[in-house]
Parts: sequence; structure tokens; C-alpha cells
Amino acid sequence: MALDLRSSELEHSFIKERINSAEKHILDINSKISAYVKKIAHVRDSGDDLAKCILHFASAENLNHTLRTALGQFSDILSSIQEYRDTEIQRTEMKVIFELSNYSSICKQAKKDLKESFEARAKELSKKNHLEKTRGRNPSNWQKIAQVCVCDVI
Repeated sequence: MALDLRSSELEHSFIKERINSAEKHILDINSKISAYVKKIAHVRDSGDDLAKCILHFASAENLNHTLRTALGQFSDILSSIQEYRDTEIQRTEMKVIFELSNYSSICKQAKKDLKESFEARAKELSKKNHLEKTRGRNPSNWQKIAQVCVCDVI
């Protein structure tokens, strides 16, 4: 009985440790991905500024039409790259960061379920021990044993 209780405690602590570890690492990963997305957003903003600057230079160029056209095309290509970056940011936020942030509530629910299940098990063991004590004190008093069994069921 003591061995069973000890293994139950070990199992409880092992599961709780695993949940805490998963929660900690997932939160760490989520924060690192958020920082990564912020840096990509900064690069996108800088790229947009660069494209505007190049476009401004192209519009100011009046003598060399080839340079003006090439700078305009380069500005368009650079703007397209920044649009791809923006799409990457939005998808990463929706598909990764949002999904990983849900794991916090999942871990909390798992901890709650774990606690409830082990509390129910401890309660059952307590009832069983009480019944065994009652049987041990008075093995011939079936009325008292039946009363303890009925009280435990209710």
C-alpha cells in the first residue's frame, strides 16, 4: 500500500514536472518567435523607406530616362519584397504565435485535471483505508462495515 502511494506521488510529480517544462519551453519559443517577427517588421519598414527614397530619386531624375525607368522598376521590386515580408509576418503571427499562445491555457487545464484526478484517487484511498480499519477493529460487526460502505458511496 505504501509503495503504491509512493509510486502515485512519483507519477504525479513526474507528470506535473513535464507539464511545467513544456509550458516553460513553449512560452520561451513563443517569445523568441515574437522577437523574430518584430525584427522582420523593422526590416520591412526600412525596406519601404528605401523603396520610397529610390522612387523619390527616380522622380527627380529628368535627364537620364533609362536611369529613371531602372530606379522605378527597382523601387517596385523592392516594394514587392516588402509585401512578401508583410505576408510572412501576418502568417507567422496567425499560424505560429497565436497557436502557441493557446498552449498556456491547455497547460493550465492539464494541471487542473491532474490535480483533480490525484485528489480523487487520494480520496478513494482514504475511504478504502477507513473501511479496512473498520473491518480490522470489528470483523464480525457487519452492520458497522455496511454503514461505512454506504457512507462512502453517498
